[in-house]
Order: sequence, then structure tokens, then C-alpha cells
Amino acid sequence: MHSAANSQATLAPVLASGRARELLDSLGALIDTTTIAQAAVRLRVHRNTVRAHREELEGLLGLDLGNGADRSLCALALAASGR
Repeated sequence: MHSAANSQATLAPVLASGRARELLDSLGALIDTTTIAQAAVRLRVHRNTVRAHREELEGLLGLDLGNGADRSLCALALAASGR
């Protein structure tokens, strides 16, 4: 089980970014949908905004959101954090 401490550690770079809410919302949308376009519709932003957030998230987290294992890690971290 992914603990709250593991969740905090996984998401720490995003939480420290100063744009945590916006980036965590984007991360959740990227995890819950299958395409950038679907995430953009869910977030009510332009798809280029979602692309930029994805790139920023991948840089902060050191993960590839196109990789299933990395996406699963993020999904667990978000769930454990209550998001």
C-alpha cells in the first residue's frame, strides 16, 4: 500500500513548486484520461497548456507520464494524498 509518507515524497517537488494546485489538478487529469485533449477538456484549458504542465510535471517528478508504471505511481500518490 502506498502510504501518506510515500505520497508526500513522490509529490514533494510539485508541492514545493509554488503552483501545486494547478499542477496537481493537471496531473490528476492526465492520470484519469487517455489523451492530452481529454485532459484539456476536463480542465477547461487549451491542450498546449496541458502539454506544458505535463512537461513541467515530468521534469519536477523525474518520471515519464507516458510510462504505465510511472503513471501508476502518480495515481497511488494522488490517491494517498486525498486528491
